[in-house]
Amino acid sequence: MEKPSGSCSLAKNGKILISHAFSASNKDHSSIWVIDSGATDHMTHSAGSFKSYQPCPSSKKITVTDGSLIKVAGQGTIPLNHSLDLKQVLHVPNLTANLLSIRKLIKDINCSVTFFLNHCIFQDLATGKMIGQARVKDGLYMLGMQGSNSNSHPLSFISVNSNKDDVWNHHRCLGHLSFKTLSHMFPSLFKNLNVEQFHCEICEFAKHHRVPFPISDSRSMSPFHIIHSDI
Repeated sequence: MEKPSGSCSLAKNGKILISHAFSASNKDHSSIWVIDSGATDHMTHSAGSFKSYQPCPSSKKITVTDGSLIKVAGQGTIPLNHSLDLKQVLHVPNLTANLLSIRKLIKDINCSVTFFLNHCIFQDLATGKMIGQARVKDGLYMLGMQGSNSNSHPLSFISVNSNKDDVWNHHRCLGHLSFKTLSHMFPSLFKNLNVEQFHCEICEFAKHHRVPFPISDSRSMSPFHIIHSDI
């Protein structure tokens, strides 16, 4: 028998623990991907998502956490968005949901993933920009759920407030140039944006000539009766 090619973390007693996260309706969940830090490979139960596909030998299997084996029917490429594909995605018909491997994703697109209580975010390591996010439902981080701010394509990563991010990047890179000047230099950055909505606390503090000082009516009656000192 061929050695198992990968592992799946969301399993118990040979059954993948995903079905509890979905309703019992007939709604198609093939577009929803569960973010899994324990899966060694991307895995899907849906054969219709592949852009290219190659059957696997009947002996190829994956190992779940209880040690049991599940058959892999094939593998191929699934489009993540218009410019990025998930490669070597395993087609495992017995899965009840799609698993997005954190290990594979980080390796393929050079990103970082940060987990929070109710969501996780994906950041491009080269630019530091947030390129996508997943929401928590029933204890699982899911990409493609309603409210995850994904585009019409369930696997489309997003650039949240990309115009605002570009404005702030230009502001910082140009030595905290005023936003009004930026809007004259780069009008396309401020498309559908109002210059007045941008406020930089660093600029406000750095451009203060002095800290606020209360007006005093005190008058000195003799030399050195009142001493003003900048401390």
